[in-house]
Amino acid sequence: MKKKAILFLGIVCAFSMSAQNNAKTNEHTPQTATQKKGGKTTIITKAKTAAPIWSEDFSGGVPNDWVMYGHNGNPASPVANSTWEYRGTTTIPGAGTGSRGAWAGTAGVAGGAPIASPTAANGFMIFDSDYLDNNGSQTGAGNGVAPAPHVGDLTTDTIDLSGFPNIQLTIHSSARYFAGRYLVAFSSDGGATWGDTTRILGDLAVNASTATDDEVTVINISNFIGNSSMGMIRFIFDGAYNEPGANGQGYYYWMFDDIAIDELPDHAFAFTPFNGSPANDIIFAGDGAHERTGNMILDEASTVEFDSNILNFGVQAQTNVSLEVDVYRDGNLETTLASTPIPILAPGDTADFSSIFTPAYQPTAPGQFDCVFRVVSDSVPTASGSFSPQDTAYTFWVSDPIMDTANNPFAGQSLDYRTFDNSIGSTQLGDDGAALASRLVFHHPTAVDANGDSVVQVNFMDIRFSTLTLDGGDIQLECYAATGFDFVNGFGAGPLFSIPFTLNGNGGTTSRFDVRNSSQESVELIPDSAYFFVVYMFSNAGASTIRIANDQTVAQPGQTSIMYNADDARWYTGYSGGSRTFSSPHIRVGAYENSIGLDENPTFDLALYPNPSNGENINLQINEGGSYTVELVNTVGALISSEEINVNGNERHELNFASLARGIYILNVKGDSGVKSTKLTIK
Repeated sequence: MKKKAILFLGIVCAFSMSAQNNAKTNEHTPQTATQKKGGKTTIITKAKTAAPIWSEDFSGGVPNDWVMYGHNGNPASPVANSTWEYRGTTTIPGAGTGSRGAWAGTAGVAGGAPIASPTAANGFMIFDSDYLDNNGSQTGAGNGVAPAPHVGDLTTDTIDLSGFPNIQLTIHSSARYFAGRYLVAFSSDGGATWGDTTRILGDLAVNASTATDDEVTVINISNFIGNSSMGMIRFIFDGAYNEPGANGQGYYYWMFDDIAIDELPDHAFAFTPFNGSPANDIIFAGDGAHERTGNMILDEASTVEFDSNILNFGVQAQTNVSLEVDVYRDGNLETTLASTPIPILAPGDTADFSSIFTPAYQPTAPGQFDCVFRVVSDSVPTASGSFSPQDTAYTFWVSDPIMDTANNPFAGQSLDYRTFDNSIGSTQLGDDGAALASRLVFHHPTAVDANGDSVVQVNFMDIRFSTLTLDGGDIQLECYAATGFDFVNGFGAGPLFSIPFTLNGNGGTTSRFDVRNSSQESVELIPDSAYFFVVYMFSNAGASTIRIANDQTVAQPGQTSIMYNADDARWYTGYSGGSRTFSSPHIRVGAYENSIGLDENPTFDLALYPNPSNGENINLQINEGGSYTVELVNTVGALISSEEINVNGNERHELNFASLARGIYILNVKGDSGVKSTKLTIK
């Protein structure tokens, strides 16, 4: 779906504390081109307007009076080939080709898809930064016709806007971002001066891209060139700007098409970033510093409430302005939440999140929850030609507390919103000893400990690995109380558990790791306390790369997610400049009874030896005679083998798994009195 972003005076960038500036991050690697989806999808509604005052769809190529100019960041140092490129019906390549850069598209595929604007088939403009630097070769960085850093300016001829004081500019864009900026500049005096510049698509994270169709941006340009008889517009790919946290300048691409100037509506609103806060936000458990939980267990489901910054984008003042949020569960409307109305909002003014927020909502059943924002007032959308934005939907999931791996693969508490945007690991943070961690809080006790205290039981951690992960590396899973943590000294006390695993066949999968002790007893946590769940990575001096999936969908607050740079020997919250390159690692935690479908209290006991083993002549000994089902599953819950056995008490039964790949497996033994499980390591 398309997203409409409406800008008034530009984009406000987010800030992340204790951010890492450069830690071997964001190399031009073949990662999947990402879209803003999952936690944040988009919906657009806009009333059809009259014919625009001015427009350009590039059906006839680049207009003759437009000017292209390239330079290296210093306008006095021209670079002849650092220019925009027109793709049309008679050009080579034509309108069916997007970026030709080596890293612009999905993993292993050169080139980003062409923009899907309404008239893309007639032609569009592209600044192909990736291609200009590497000429389409993944080994050719800096060998293109205009190596980065580079800047490309595309300037219109003069536009007569006399008699139109209240106007807006619409741009259809498609882009993938690494560094640099996408800018639109304005001149009201025929190009003699250029005093006003607006950044668009400023919320794209490093290595992320816009939606696959196109991104629609609307800018209020009344104060820029409204009523001007000699207005001009300049489109700038600023590849000389170095995004904090990105090792390089420029790269990837910006395509645009179907630009138009219309009269500003009398009655219109826009969601907008304001004073450092995002345009729209979802608050968990009533605390803006609380973790944004993409996946929640039903018993751990937090309350959610919503807030927005709402700009009066129209010409007229608006009365009784409020935010409404429709909450859908599995496609069915659950409830509509409404903020307290603002009595009056003047043109150009913003009602911020401190005054525009909804009551809290508490999920009471599992499902997919889609939360759609919109603005209402006395005039919008009842007035003819009015515009009420309905362009942001946040999605999160609540799973049933009884774990069913086959039917509920996303169960568990986690920060991620199921979006794989990029991966972070040993190649960025140090070959051996680097770590990623998620901070989670569990509220609902699942058992009572030996002292009679209520506790939360943790049985497993699920980790999603990039396809770049190689066999042979080791991870160490640990859990620490968050109290006492600092970025230099780390955690204040020892781990609640520390378990090593060797990776084998885990690349490109979500893998399950049993973190119970050797007696299959759950890890016990204190309810309503925060814990860091940590994945340490050891890549054998770089020979066995380990990369964990990251989700850039939602900005996480404070110390919600942290990473350890082994080279610097300290922890960080992420990369500087508000980058979401590290925001929500795919580290999920199962914390409830029977979380892997096993009875924790069978009456029989078993022994399995030798363990570790080469898979041959493994002895299974059960102290109670009877009939049993013996199942072997891998760490993601897939059934490897199953057999029915009858044994006498303490009789040894021989198992043979010599054909299995080395790695970690779970042996489940099911009898009339319950189920017993133990870990088996094949070496």
